[in-house]
Amino acid sequence: MSTDSTRGSEIVFTDVVKRYSGQAEPAVDHLDLTISAGEIVTFVGLSGCGKTTSLKMINRLIEPTSGAITIDGQDTRELDPDELRRGIGYVIQGGSLFPHMTVSANIAVVPRLLNWDRRRIRRRTDELLELVGLDPSVYRDRYPKELSGGQQQRVGVARGLAADPPVLLMDEPFGAVDPITRSRLQDELLDVQSKLHKTIVCVTHDIDEAIKLGDRILVMSEHGRIAQYDTASEILANPNDDFVADFTGSGSALKQLALEKVSSIHLEPAVLVHVGDPVPDVLTLAEEHGTNQVVVLDADDAIVDWYWTVTLRGSAVRARPGRRPVLLDEDAKLDTVLDTLVTSLHEGAIVVDERERFLGIATFDEVTAHVRRVNAAPGTIPEHDGPFPERVPSGGADRGREHP
Repeated sequence: MSTDSTRGSEIVFTDVVKRYSGQAEPAVDHLDLTISAGEIVTFVGLSGCGKTTSLKMINRLIEPTSGAITIDGQDTRELDPDELRRGIGYVIQGGSLFPHMTVSANIAVVPRLLNWDRRRIRRRTDELLELVGLDPSVYRDRYPKELSGGQQQRVGVARGLAADPPVLLMDEPFGAVDPITRSRLQDELLDVQSKLHKTIVCVTHDIDEAIKLGDRILVMSEHGRIAQYDTASEILANPNDDFVADFTGSGSALKQLALEKVSSIHLEPAVLVHVGDPVPDVLTLAEEHGTNQVVVLDADDAIVDWYWTVTLRGSAVRARPGRRPVLLDEDAKLDTVLDTLVTSLHEGAIVVDERERFLGIATFDEVTAHVRRVNAAPGTIPEHDGPFPERVPSGGADRGREHP
């Protein structure tokens, strides 16, 4: 296996078959598949199609009938099963924590089997709790019954990563939590992956989860056969057949929003001014820059308000109490942008970099126009059509939205 424990390993299925006694058809029928090192691959398909069987054959919880599975070129059949499993993280629904063990003891199970010393285990446990968003001083000594479902699942992920394995297997990991917690856990997994670059194989029944998490998606038909194996954008735009198209469902343009960052749409410009700047000077500055939008900064250059020029009143710019605008990170996905705008009733959101510096304004109009462009041109993720014309908000699509 890989000696670089911070990186993933390549997994290759070669003509893998799994037959169960008493069944005429194999559960998995001659599966050939390559999972690249450092990628998240999601297995998705109808119930009973063989996706969980395929996952469990990687760590030999289920033994293949024939064929070979290699990890970084090493045939898993040549390894002792227990040794193999200690080098592969495994996370299942609900976290599957030992109820009689504390959080720290649960995370330490595999490191103890590997004879790590106490100090190293303690350091690793605290590091992982911080990584999954749990304060070690608060959660280290708690028992599973004292945790919420989402917290238990976070500990389950931490335990799967405890020995720093190159491969992490996840079987319906977020299926037992509510939709809001599930979305947050998905985001946290992607954040963890951006730091660790493991090879993650995740079984899910949820095509939206598969799209959100997977660098590549394996759509399985009956008996573990590959219906399509590709990126989410390619599967949505160009499904191989009716089975894949039916499985991914309607609304492919909306699903594409979960794949694209806000940077893929046109961001409207604005001039940056400070609280107390003279309104006449601000209006002149906006006109010179060809924009009718003004972003207001305080004395520390923090964004505190956002105006259309037509709404500026008085002699000096002020920050209205309780009117702090919606800020979105430049890496935000378009589905998040759309959700934020719909739920906040704001017409736009200010996009900022990691230091909360202004980059542009993402508008409701531009996001919805982007959806229309994708629907009109299936098979592509088009670029924006260029800058919006300057406008003052009024009726039509803007009616009912809150303007800055």
